[in-house]
Amino acid sequence: MTTPDPGQVQQVTPQDLKMPPVDTGNPLLNEGPAILQATPVNTAAGQRLALTIKTPTTTLTILLIKDDAGNWRDTISEGIGKMSGLIIPNGSPFG
Repeated sequence: MTTPDPGQVQQVTPQDLKMPPVDTGNPLLNEGPAILQATPVNTAAGQRLALTIKTPTTTLTILLIKDDAGNWRDTISEGIGKMSGLIIPNGSPFG
């Protein structure tokens, strides 16, 4: 078995994971306030984009190289493009 180089980062995309976009079994899943921050930072491995999502119950920060940040941007833009803008509440006969 080979040990991966600790300086090497393997990008995994949502398409690679082949998992549903929402974990419906998570009892904490709910709409609520959230903050998204994207800040360039200098690290020992070079400049990265620190992408942070903060909610009342958790904070998640990932460090992305520029190309990976662009891939995330494209994935988010694609998802936004698929939204209809129509809001159907849970429990509605139309949802």
